[in-house]
Amino acid sequence: MEADRKKAGRKPDYDWSRVELEARRLMDINGEFDNSKPSWSAQARLEDALLVFCAIEFGREPSPAALRRQLPVWLDSWRRQRRSAAE
Repeated sequence: MEADRKKAGRKPDYDWSRVELEARRLMDINGEFDNSKPSWSAQARLEDALLVFCAIEFGREPSPAALRRQLPVWLDSWRRQRRSAAE
C-alpha cells in the first residue's frame, strides 16, 4: 500500500528541529541581542553558537546561508512566545 512506502530521496543533512530547540535555549538563556553584552550583541553570535552546535551534534556545519534562512522564523516565534508570556 501507499502508506507503507518509505519516502524516497535523501535524508535531510540536519535535524533543523533540534537546531531550533538549541536556538530557543540560547535565546532563553541570553535574552534579546544587546549591544551592551559583547558576547550576545547580534544575531551573528547566535549563528556562531549554532554552527558549533551542529558541528558537535551532526559532525559538520550547515552553510551560514542555510542557517540564516531558518533563523527569522525561529526568532519571530521566540519573540512572540516571550511577548505573550509577559502579558
